[in-house]
Amino acid sequence: MATSISMTTISTLFSIVLTPLLVAFWASMNPSTHAVFQNISMDPQRVILTLLIMLVIPVTAGMILRAKRPITANLIRGTVRLIAGIIFAVIVAVLIGSNFKSLALLAPTALFPVLCTFVIAVGLGWGIGWLAGLMAAERRAVAIEVAFQNVALAIGLGIAFFPSLGGIVAVSILWGIVHLTLGFGLAIVWNRINL
Repeated sequence: MATSISMTTISTLFSIVLTPLLVAFWASMNPSTHAVFQNISMDPQRVILTLLIMLVIPVTAGMILRAKRPITANLIRGTVRLIAGIIFAVIVAVLIGSNFKSLALLAPTALFPVLCTFVIAVGLGWGIGWLAGLMAAERRAVAIEVAFQNVALAIGLGIAFFPSLGGIVAVSILWGIVHLTLGFGLAIVWNRINL
């Protein structure tokens, strides 16, 4: 648990600076995306506000609650997870419904790379945990954290900053579906294996 919370905190803090820089960097690597991104303005204040709302505030609130009221945090943990899961599922369902044509068009091309990112993320998380000398349970937490961390962020940024580029939103949604489905499946399997 502490490993996952620490990773989320560090990743969240770095994402405020790295997300805009990495989007600009990767977009500039391909001439066709470079041209598209020249016409899109990413207001740094809006990026920071989006990251604060989506990541920093919820993570900080959870950490403060856990530090100040650990009993309350433990009591509501399951309910909060369930509510968050339901809200996320509803949002993803709405996004799938409104982007179904784009998803259907992009899935044949994007599915394999999306599957590869999941395998790489889980393998990277597991490998880093192993290199760091973490126990198996902590390696599992790191692997899941690495695979899941930016799913909601990718979808949120795609919607907030690139609404006219349906492909970005559709691939982010596909990425989210694959990572969450396979990740939850992996978590269920790992949960049944005693360490």
